Amino acid sequence: MVIAINTRILSGDIAAAKLLFLHFKNIAAANPGHQFCFIANDDTLPASSLNNVKNIVIKQQSANPLLWKLWYNYKLPAALKKIKADVLVSADSICSLRSNVPQCVLVNDVEFLFHPEWYSKRYVRFIKTNMPVFLQKAKSIVTASDTIKNELVSKFATEENKIKVSYYNSNKKHQPLPWDEREKIKEKYAGGNEYFLFNGAIHNRNNLTNLLKAFSLFKKRQKSSMQLVLLTDNIPSKNEFVNSLRLYKYRDEIKLIEGLGEEETIAVTASAWCAINLSPLYSDINFLQNTLLFEVPVIAGNTVQAKELLADAALYANPLAVDAIAEQLMLVYKDENKRNELVQKGKELCDNNTAKGNAGKLWHNLLHLQP
Repeated sequence: MVIAINTRILSGDIAAAKLLFLHFKNIAAANPGHQFCFIANDDTLPASSLNNVKNIVIKQQSANPLLWKLWYNYKLPAALKKIKADVLVSADSICSLRSNVPQCVLVNDVEFLFHPEWYSKRYVRFIKTNMPVFLQKAKSIVTASDTIKNELVSKFATEENKIKVSYYNSNKKHQPLPWDEREKIKEKYAGGNEYFLFNGAIHNRNNLTNLLKAFSLFKKRQKSSMQLVLLTDNIPSKNEFVNSLRLYKYRDEIKLIEGLGEEETIAVTASAWCAINLSPLYSDINFLQNTLLFEVPVIAGNTVQAKELLADAALYANPLAVDAIAEQLMLVYKDENKRNELVQKGKELCDNNTAKGNAGKLWHNLLHLQP
C-alpha cells in the first residue's frame, strides 16, 4: 500500500508539522512493507533514513485561497496519481475535493473557532467556509482528543461514528538524563542554575507576556536563582514580546534560544526543573505529554483538552491570570512532595498511553480506507 501524507499545514503550526512527521515515521518504521510518501509545498521536510519513506515537494506559495485550492485540487491529485497512492492523509483538516483517493483527515485543533485572531483572516475565512465540505468528503476523520471530536459533532454536525480518536506516539528518545549530564546542560544554558522551560512559538496563543509577569512575581517572592529558558524554532523580527525582553527587570535570568537541533532540545527539556506551556493547541500540549517521559513535571493551561490529555499528571493555571501562573511556579519549586507526586503521575500516564497503542489504531484505520 502507498500512503501519501500531506504535511502542508496552512495555519503555520511548525510544532504540529514536526509532530506529524515523527508520528508517521514511527508508523513507517513498524510497517516496512508499505510505502510512505510525505508531501509538502516547500523544502522543509526532514530527511529520513527509512527505505520505505520518501519526500515529495509540490512547490507553491500559499499566498491566498485561490492558490491553496489550485494546490489541493489540481497539483496534489496529479502527484497522487503519479505515485499511485492508495490512501491520502491530510494533516491540516483540508481535503482534496478533486481526488478519488480515499482520504483520512487529521483535525488537531479547532481553535480558529474560538481564537480567530491567532490566524490570518484569509485562513479563517477559508477554513470556516470549507470545513463542512472537507469533513463530508473525508472517508475517515481522526482527532487528537474527545474534546475536538465533540466540537466537530456539535459545530459541524459531523457523524460521530466517522470520527476516531488517536493520540500521537510518544518519542522513544525521551528518557530521563543522568544527573551529571543534566548538570552539564544547566551549566551550558542557565549558568549552572535550575530553570523553568518553555518550548514553543513566540505567539500570542502562548501568553508569554503573562508568563514573564508570573516569573517576576516568582522571583520577588522566592529570591531564588531559578532561570527561565525559552526555546523556539524561530525568533521573529520586530516582535513586541521579543522587544520587551530588553527592558525586562530579570532579563539576565531569561534565556531566549533559537533553532536547537532535536538532540539538544531533548537534553535541554530533560534537564528542566519544570516545563510550562499555556497554549490550548494539541501540538503544544503534546510537548508537555512527551516531557513527562523525562520525569519533568509540567504546567499547562486550564483548558478542557489539556485536562483530558494530561489528567492529574500536570498543574494547571488560567493563562490570563498572572497570579495563578505564579502560584503554580512557586508550588512546583517549593513543594518537593508535590513535584515527586507529579513525576509519578506522569510515569503512570505515559505507561497508560503506551498501553493504548494509539499508533496501531491509526494504522488499522488507514488499512480500512483502501477501496
